[in-house]
Amino acid sequence: MTLFASCKKETFDIHNLNNNDIYALGHAGMGFSNLYPINSFESILACLNLDADGSEMDVQMTLDSVLVAFHDETLDASTDLSGVVNSLTWDELKYGNYTNAPYGNHSIIRLDDLFSSLENYPGRFFTFDIKLYPSGTDVNGYYEAFANELLDFYAKYDLYSTTFIESQVPDFLDLLKAKNAEFKLYYYPQTFEDGFNVAMDHGFTGITISTEVTSKEQVETAHANGLFVTLWGAYSKDKNIETIRKNPDMIQTDKIDHLVGLLK
Repeated sequence: MTLFASCKKETFDIHNLNNNDIYALGHAGMGFSNLYPINSFESILACLNLDADGSEMDVQMTLDSVLVAFHDETLDASTDLSGVVNSLTWDELKYGNYTNAPYGNHSIIRLDDLFSSLENYPGRFFTFDIKLYPSGTDVNGYYEAFANELLDFYAKYDLYSTTFIESQVPDFLDLLKAKNAEFKLYYYPQTFEDGFNVAMDHGFTGITISTEVTSKEQVETAHANGLFVTLWGAYSKDKNIETIRKNPDMIQTDKIDHLVGLLK
């Protein structure tokens, strides 16, 4: 009897704006402390192969307007390249490799290569965490080029119903909204109060915020005002459970296999 009780699957009473369903998304694939580097082709496919609802990924743009998956502001700390992504062309970037052990055989991926390989994963959802990091003086021109590239990419892969965009820059989200009202846009704040106020004022879809600084009551406030909530920072099994109990609409986790097991 004791063994049976310890193995019983935990149940959750979920109430949210997503038809009372929580999407389980991998944090840049399988998350940190994995065999694969975050945002790599292998990490994202491994996440999808666990029957996750989808994956978050960090998106940057090269000097020649190619969308790539990469997190850091500079290439220096984690690859054998240097500088910022938007100062290099794709031809200069594609031969670079991650250098942190044990990731030496993995390279930065182009989003086009990833999404052209996803025909065997229908119905999955993705979040693009837009990392802008402008390096030139024409910031508005850079935002415009990035937004136009996203427009073309969404049209090519028909992403409006399956892909969400999050950013810490409201002006960039406003630009996307002006170009196409179908974009699902999430503001990414440091505090719930800032996120709630900005998302409401700008008419964004929702908020992406750390579970560490967000309570169940704050999620309820967002939902009561029509804002969807994505929580990230679920880096352990205990954090997965704690985050589910806050009733968000999506969770970005570093323990995607565990989260899938809880929610499926």
